[in-house]
Amino acid sequence: MERTNCGTRRLTELRDAHAGMTCCVIGMGPTLLELTKDSFSRRDVLLALNHAVIHIEKLGLSNPVYSMQKDGFCVRPKKVPLIVHELEGIHTVGAEGANSPDYEPRFVFNNPEDFGLEWYRPSVVTAIKIAELLGCPKVRLLACDALSTGDCRRVEFDPEGNPRIDAGFACYTAPTEKLQELERSIPITIDWSRPAGDG
Repeated sequence: MERTNCGTRRLTELRDAHAGMTCCVIGMGPTLLELTKDSFSRRDVLLALNHAVIHIEKLGLSNPVYSMQKDGFCVRPKKVPLIVHELEGIHTVGAEGANSPDYEPRFVFNNPEDFGLEWYRPSVVTAIKIAELLGCPKVRLLACDALSTGDCRRVEFDPEGNPRIDAGFACYTAPTEKLQELERSIPITIDWSRPAGDG
């Protein structure tokens, strides 16, 4: 078992761990708060991005759930496996303790080395490559509202776990263009226009 340091494992250890399942990549858009247990099937594995893990953990799902922390909007999950980018997340998450050495299980990846992506690629693009590594033939993008509806607001949570929707940031087309490029280059179906809750 390859380890990078105490308590940290390479994400590549999870290769094909969820072969045949659908990976639900869950963003921080306003429709995050509409997601319930009924939004997912038993054949779904969930990859919650940044603050999204706070809402997802509250649902008490029996599905496999992972928390990917990237892009500076980082929080510490309560118990689900943590996935961090070793070129970015280790530093941005460390300030809040989400990447502290005592957190297990914790997996690290490197965009250029593991996926052939620039280190700064947005979390949704990286998440799709992680889904491919996990062996998922299909990805559903939920609460990725900037992509599906153009709504660039995002949900964040205060220390007590109460949600608030902020103004977000200016939308940009690079993630959508990269997703379309990924659709053409990897054997995976990306459902990136379906709104949250279309179970």
